[in-house]
Amino acid sequence: ERIIRLGIPLAFTFFFLNVFTAYIAWPAKYPNYADFSFMELWSSGRAFGVGVMWFVLALSYFTLLYLIAYTFIPSLRNKQKKKLPTIKWYYIFLTSILIGVVTFIVRIKFPLFKGSGIPWMPFDIGHFSQYIFLFVFGVIAARYNSDLFVSFKHAKKWAWFVLFLMLVAFPALFFIGDAHLYGVKQFAGRGTWHSLGFAIWEQLIGFSIMVALLGILKIKWNKQCKIAKSLSDSAYALYVLHPPVL
Repeated sequence: ERIIRLGIPLAFTFFFLNVFTAYIAWPAKYPNYADFSFMELWSSGRAFGVGVMWFVLALSYFTLLYLIAYTFIPSLRNKQKKKLPTIKWYYIFLTSILIGVVTFIVRIKFPLFKGSGIPWMPFDIGHFSQYIFLFVFGVIAARYNSDLFVSFKHAKKWAWFVLFLMLVAFPALFFIGDAHLYGVKQFAGRGTWHSLGFAIWEQLIGFSIMVALLGILKIKWNKQCKIAKSLSDSAYALYVLHPPVL
């Protein structure tokens, strides 16, 4: 199932869709490609790439590593009968801070907007601390058959915290960091205090949004009409095919 759901769209994007998108878009940005036919561009190999499917490539790596662990660690194959308990708010808060600090350290070597420089990892390594943590946490939650580990009451408080982070903390961070004068490059990494502040803010708001949505949507909006279900079932395919359209 994973090979079909991840591998086929990834291969389709790499060998065809990304080339087709480049065939449409590149002549406007790179005039020397204006006379290239689709087959000439494809044969050159210059437009091969994962494009917006980078996250599928990353998920494929994670899945492969999990498959290896699943093969050699028998305990991973056993579902736990008990569910995960409600997670204390300060665990979520401190975890966000910790992931933010780790992200800041990673971005000293791999700042944002620069890529990894590694051909088989065509994405921003500076974002991967949270991706790795959340993948591992998802595996743990699945083993415990848990999809609700925050109460509706606490989720509403996290939603208010999200608003504070968006409307107060974010503008304050960028104003104090002189982003309005010098741009946002200093927030991307290289060990600046701006990067530390942004990395922690990024994790705080990301975790807060997830917790708020999990707690609220599970209780209030956990049903689908036929139209919503059809749209939901088509979302992945639409995401795969949207680049040439845009």
